[in-house]
Amino acid sequence: MAKGKSKGVRKTKLLVEIATAVLPIFIFVSGLVAFVLYRSSIDNFVASTREMLSAQLETTVGEVGYLSTKWFYDYWAEHPDKSILPISGVEEEEIYNYFDKRNYSGAWDQEFVSSIDDERVQELIARDAYYLMKQWARYDYNQREYDTLFIFDATEENMGLIFLELNEVGDVRRNLGEHLDLDLKDHPVLAEAINTNSSKIVYEKSKNFPTEGYYYLVYKPIIFDGKIRAFVGVGVDYSAIHKQVMSQYSLVTLISIMGIGFLFAVLFLLILFRSIEPVRKIQSAVRSYIHTKNSGDVINKMNSITMNNEIGQLSDDVVDLVKEIDKYTEDIVAMTSERQRVATELDMAKNIQEGQLPSKFPAFPDRNEFDIYASMTAAKEVGGDFYDFFFVDDDHLALVMADVSGKGVPAALFMMMSKMLIHNYAMIGLSPHEVLERTNNSLFENNPEKMFVTVWFGILEISTGKIIAANAGHEYPILKQPGGEFELFKDKHGFVLGGFRDKKYKEYEFTLQKGGTLFVYTDGVPEATNASGEMYGTERLVNDMNRDGDRTPEEILKTVHADVDKFVGDADQFDDLTMMAIKLF
Repeated sequence: MAKGKSKGVRKTKLLVEIATAVLPIFIFVSGLVAFVLYRSSIDNFVASTREMLSAQLETTVGEVGYLSTKWFYDYWAEHPDKSILPISGVEEEEIYNYFDKRNYSGAWDQEFVSSIDDERVQELIARDAYYLMKQWARYDYNQREYDTLFIFDATEENMGLIFLELNEVGDVRRNLGEHLDLDLKDHPVLAEAINTNSSKIVYEKSKNFPTEGYYYLVYKPIIFDGKIRAFVGVGVDYSAIHKQVMSQYSLVTLISIMGIGFLFAVLFLLILFRSIEPVRKIQSAVRSYIHTKNSGDVINKMNSITMNNEIGQLSDDVVDLVKEIDKYTEDIVAMTSERQRVATELDMAKNIQEGQLPSKFPAFPDRNEFDIYASMTAAKEVGGDFYDFFFVDDDHLALVMADVSGKGVPAALFMMMSKMLIHNYAMIGLSPHEVLERTNNSLFENNPEKMFVTVWFGILEISTGKIIAANAGHEYPILKQPGGEFELFKDKHGFVLGGFRDKKYKEYEFTLQKGGTLFVYTDGVPEATNASGEMYGTERLVNDMNRDGDRTPEEILKTVHADVDKFVGDADQFDDLTMMAIKLF
């Protein structure tokens, strides 16, 4: 249930991730477009306003002719307190009479006006000139598109002295003699023009200059004797026009963002149908294959994806993967069948091996002179340990305990050959050392894998209890005489069988008294290891055998096996456990 939910979350998340990736890009692009449009609108507005005002300012300066008379500015700079009312008819007649006396009938010019020595006439001419200038400026103002016009003194002595300032309806805003709130630090373009005596038109955006409000201003300097004498300034209400520009800008921006949104929507749908839908088709085909294992259906679906990109390559990879899975499945089925066959054969080999070992007990129900019991627990399907007991004649019982090197089938085959050789040589009446010597040479001749076997071999004379034995590298036997305890019998060891040709083995003799018990085993018993890496050991084996007193051979083997299992615990069995015990009566 949780797995299916997880898959659903992944499918939904892909769309969310794409939308999450596209949305910031959309916001960024929209913001960038809005910024570019804003800057473009403002820059175009400023450029067009500057061009318009510059052209109109040039015309205005040209039309107000008296602005070119330095004497005019000097007079009003020196007499800002004089009346600026228009001259009357009487005063005009007074000027003409003065001209007649001077025999002057030409146009007024600066040189002539400067030569007038009558202060009264100078005042009248200045007032008349000022009145005409104001009228021309007001007329010109009404024909133009600016919101303010002003002329002010730019000399160091009278900086900011107003000569003329018209308000928004063309009337005089401030009288001659008043001063603008002018600090050149706040008007760097004016300061630079004055310092360089530049005749170029300059412009600026200004707040609360020449009066309250936000204006875009254009200035033209009036220059006499190489120095700026005054500035003529015109301007428009920047805030009002800016609002109009922003209104148009908002509409254009909205349309642009809607267009961008449409493009992004198309892009998203394109991604959806060109990327996500093919991926979903691949996902559906893979999930279907998981449940149905129908590779043909998957291949047909993948062949319908004809995209020549990574998704198309992915569909090809899915086809290749499905084919590989089919092949791998076929190989697994074949391997499983082969493994089952091998397992069956190993089971048969195990049964054959166990059938070769004496396994019916009591082994000799018609003989009451002794009791014998043996067992072999293989670490794998088949083992390399073996035991054997058989009568050589009516009074002599052969006893064999052996351990082949290695595990599994090779050890089992070597074990069968070793068991047969020992049995055959013993049955022709050879002594224990002769049996081991002949068996060693036979194994050496036919041993390409260089395997070997350790063997304890003894012949028990039942009537007397005498045992003649030989040891080819095997574990020490454990012996218990009547009334005594089990003890390790450290006999003489020879070399393992199958290692070298013509090895000699010594035999030895001891007596098993009636009531005594002989116990032989393979190294799988003392070398059994627990999870901590500790071995069971022969000392623990002897102590456990002496723990419960006198017991039958079967009881001894089952007790030892249980003790070993308890000691090993959950650790794996790495070696065969093989034991045999015989007790005389």
